[in-house]
Amino acid sequence: GARHSCKWGVAVSCYVMFCYLLQVPAELLVERVVGRRMDPKTGAIYHLKYKPPPPEIMDSLVQRSDDTEEKCKTRLETHFKNVDSVIGYYTNCLCEIEGNHSIDAVFSAICTAVDAAKAKIGDPLEEFCASNPEQLECLVYED
Repeated sequence: GARHSCKWGVAVSCYVMFCYLLQVPAELLVERVVGRRMDPKTGAIYHLKYKPPPPEIMDSLVQRSDDTEEKCKTRLETHFKNVDSVIGYYTNCLCEIEGNHSIDAVFSAICTAVDAAKAKIGDPLEEFCASNPEQLECLVYED
């Protein structure tokens, strides 16, 4: 039979237009990590203090092997050693958000910051798709 060969190359260019950095005290990050639990049946994530699970599944929850205080502190050390050099690349689009509030409050702060950035700089994908609706990244798929 006939042989078909296909070569596909994609060149991707990416420009970061918005970057946020959640500021949370290290002690609170450790508390959040150590208290995190997962329901192995559903994959749902809970926190023993901040987002308690229903009592009927409490005994079935599991803790990830790397959600220990020691491993979390090691990850935080790595973060603090590297964060300044990484955020240096994003100073023109960086928004720092206080992350030591409730889940809903932090989510709301992130949404507000994203909306403000979009209002300031526009949405480049919307602008692109307005004049190029046939492009793959502009297609809308419905279930």
